Amino acid sequence: MMTDRKVTPVDIELDEEFDLLVITGPNTGGKSVALKTLGLSALMVQCGIPILAAPEARIPLFDQVFTDIGDRQNVADDLSTFSGHVQNLGEILSAATPDTLVLLDEPGTGTDPEDGAALARILLEELSARGSRTLATTHFQTVKVAALSHPRTRVAAVDFHSESFAPKYRLIYDSVGPSLGLTMARRLGLPAPLVQRAEEERSEATADLAAALDRLENQRKKLEAEVSDALAERLKFKAMNAEQERLVKELTDKKQQKWSEELGAARRFAEELRIEGRKLLDQARKNPRDFARPLVDLARDQRKSIADAADQEASAKAPNASSGEMPKVGDQVRIRSNGLVGELIEFNDDRARIGRGKIRFDVAREELERVGGPASTGKSGSSGGFRVQRAQQRADNDDAGSSIELHLIGERVRPALERLEKFLDQQALDSRETVRIVHGHGTGALRRAVQEQLTISPHVDHFTEAPPAQGGTGATIVYLRG
Repeated sequence: MMTDRKVTPVDIELDEEFDLLVITGPNTGGKSVALKTLGLSALMVQCGIPILAAPEARIPLFDQVFTDIGDRQNVADDLSTFSGHVQNLGEILSAATPDTLVLLDEPGTGTDPEDGAALARILLEELSARGSRTLATTHFQTVKVAALSHPRTRVAAVDFHSESFAPKYRLIYDSVGPSLGLTMARRLGLPAPLVQRAEEERSEATADLAAALDRLENQRKKLEAEVSDALAERLKFKAMNAEQERLVKELTDKKQQKWSEELGAARRFAEELRIEGRKLLDQARKNPRDFARPLVDLARDQRKSIADAADQEASAKAPNASSGEMPKVGDQVRIRSNGLVGELIEFNDDRARIGRGKIRFDVAREELERVGGPASTGKSGSSGGFRVQRAQQRADNDDAGSSIELHLIGERVRPALERLEKFLDQQALDSRETVRIVHGHGTGALRRAVQEQLTISPHVDHFTEAPPAQGGTGATIVYLRG
């Protein structure tokens, strides 16, 4: 019958490791209620009637359910309380099997406590030996101690409020509860002096056993608290570990996503380069000159930079350059526009005649600058004239594109590099493999400028210093790309 009272659940556990559960604790603590709850649930399951239990609850199908609960005395049948219990227990022992459920409420009561306790111990041991699932309640101290030492028996105590002693209808497993008979008698209204005298009359052995059980219960509670704290720490550590794993996984996922994005971008970039490279190769095959023109323009820009630097170096190393001193007839002079050096033969207000060997040429007087006094001999002038004349002859031949040599001796760096560029373009178109560049020794500025230009030229594979028989350091052998 449903009422407005709150229903309190109870957990009853008896797994395969144990055959027997002994429930201890004070009167009115809920021991008998636990037995009746299990018995009623087992019978309802046998009949296919749903029970009020948790989804994970399991109840096996028993072949028989035996109970010995309450007082079976009967005057008509000459049955006392004890004889009624014994008769019922005899019937249970005669039919119990490993698939039987047996529920015993305080076996051994109704006779001498010592005899009843001994009978209860033997009865429970026999049922456990048969494998019958048995739940029993008891107040006997010796039965409690025996249950603690039996390998197939588990003990439990009913929980109650420590101040009011009201039952909580909850089982505390692996705990032995005190019966609290005298305490309950005082609570139920028995005169206090009588209860006091009863406490004084308890045997010393009974008191010692009760005290030992109390100490055991206190140790159990302490251990239970420590286990609870350890479990809380474990759960806390587990939560922290789970959070750490989550953060590591999140970081790993982000890194993998970033790597995947970067890899995808790199692959797309590589594919774009491959497509662009194919286009450039097709363009180069169809029109090699147009394809090479951007490279040539880049080389020309680099050449101009090299030429400017070389001109500055050559100017800095010019011999005995005077600052502002007017040259005289017989002095060695240099023409600013092209860097040629010769002897000043004669001059007037605005024109001057320069001699270089057998060659004579007129220049604007303002183009001259004095670089030295009169020459000691005429050999240098003759030699200089020969060099200028030969350079001009070589230039004419080079411009025709018929020679595999380019002579640049006596030229300024900038025009020399322009001729070098045109020369290399022509030789590359003619599929030449090797050419020789004659630049002379001098201050070394022209040689360095030429070799720097060769380094960046798209036509040049590599170059080396000419052998002594071909000019040594005054010439460079150039190997063109095939």
